[in-house]
Amino acid sequence: MLTMPGGRVIIIYMKNEALPDFYDAARKIAEEAGVLCGRPIPISECRIIAPHKLDEPSFTPRSIMMLAAPYYTKAAAGGAQCRRTISLYAVPRDYHIFYAELFAEFRERLEPLYPDVKFKCFADSSPIGEVAAASKSGLGMVGESGLLITRRYGSFVFLGEIITDIEVSEPGKTYEVERCDGCGRCKAACPCECTDSDDKRERCLSALTQSKKGLSENALRLMREKGTVWGCDECQLVCPYNEAPEETPIEWFRRDLILSPSETELSAMTEEEFRARAFSWRGRAVISRNIKAVESGEN
Repeated sequence: MLTMPGGRVIIIYMKNEALPDFYDAARKIAEEAGVLCGRPIPISECRIIAPHKLDEPSFTPRSIMMLAAPYYTKAAAGGAQCRRTISLYAVPRDYHIFYAELFAEFRERLEPLYPDVKFKCFADSSPIGEVAAASKSGLGMVGESGLLITRRYGSFVFLGEIITDIEVSEPGKTYEVERCDGCGRCKAACPCECTDSDDKRERCLSALTQSKKGLSENALRLMREKGTVWGCDECQLVCPYNEAPEETPIEWFRRDLILSPSETELSAMTEEEFRARAFSWRGRAVISRNIKAVESGEN
């Protein structure tokens, strides 16, 4: 028996299948950080897209708890007085760093309490189809855009997960993917008409802005029309579930905002500062090229 901060008692059974409180403890840590948690679901309910990431002799994945970190703020959205030229998700510091710190806290606080439980944490580079799993876990619905839509924060959330070797079972329970109402606004707003296409990851304007290849005339035209040098939020901004999202309580996403990076600003960034931004993953050359291309109209 262990007493947690606040006097909460956790009873530990040393067999994995009898550790219902592991997920309760993980949920407490995540919610302290402002992150939403779904109910644990069997790994068999997930679509495995990168099995090699779970291929470890000493680890047998059996269940998963999905996480959703909200990032929307009115300040990041910008307005007439402060024009935003990058996708909302890239305005604060990189969410991968936020999740890395949260996962480090999971390991620090959970491993001593549950030495017999093995777990892995992922965000973005996930071995599973995250959106469907998040919906099955009760976090929200899947929009026609393919994004998860939560009740409180709309689609402005970053998904992550903790996968463990704990068995979870609810006899007779079915895990269904909830769908949005299908109003069609996101499809109509998509500048590349690719919200429901199989190759939308390649055709999406967001992908075009991140390409290391030269910008096509069509990509440049769309970027100038939408006023974006990185990413695209068109399908999210027209979604009725995103009309009045709650602002994130997570301080990480409320400070150090960059709404419209300039060439001067990029040049002044140290390598550490640059790598702390989501638009850094393709290197300085790509975002710099985009800024110049949009401002000048030249490819």
